[in-house]
Amino acid sequence: MTDPLTDKLRAFVQQENIQPDPNFATYANGNYCVLDCVFSPRANWEFTVKPMVERFAAYGWEKDIRTFSDFVADVDSFGEGKFERYAAEVLINLGVLSGRRKAEVAYDVAKFLIQNDIEYVADFHRLSTYEVEELVGFRLVESVRGMGSVLASYLILLFGREDYIKVDTLLNRLMGHIGDWKFRYGNPQDILAIRKAIITVAEEMKITPSRLDNALWKYESIGRKPLPWIKEEKEA
Repeated sequence: MTDPLTDKLRAFVQQENIQPDPNFATYANGNYCVLDCVFSPRANWEFTVKPMVERFAAYGWEKDIRTFSDFVADVDSFGEGKFERYAAEVLINLGVLSGRRKAEVAYDVAKFLIQNDIEYVADFHRLSTYEVEELVGFRLVESVRGMGSVLASYLILLFGREDYIKVDTLLNRLMGHIGDWKFRYGNPQDILAIRKAIITVAEEMKITPSRLDNALWKYESIGRKPLPWIKEEKEA
């Protein structure tokens, strides 16, 4: 027997034809994961974050930035005022998170991962679910100012752990609409209820929780309109 939120989500997914993005993919370079995560808060992903990551990817290709140590060393090479300069000259994004340049927050996240023997995405995948939760969900959040629990969940998802769900503002709002109930942002019980509903419905759809999460997030981000890949499939 399922709970009311799960039942409402199941009906909503069927009614609105919510299907996963066929082009859903995660990053191969861990630095892209960190930059996407840190620069996403209060930013339009499509028009701000995505182009920034693409700029860094082109820059990183030329500079051979593959590991987190490579990234940290590259930032350090800018010397005095390195975070301000890197944000302006390389990332071309002066975003601020918790009173600091997002470039500095990304640098601190990279250093934390290095200190915990994580240099590549593959290193992250060798960790057990418990180790991931302990490392990113707790220790990273405690160690790096600006990295809250929602961003930590998003970083885990970006690293390709598809069993994770990012309960951010958009998903919270949509699930509140679906469940006809005002969810309390950051409340552990409400987050658990959202995750349980998405995991259950995703299993029934035979897709991963993160893919359903991504489809729901996209649906909300474009103003609750038909998903673009569904329209494309119909036209084809």
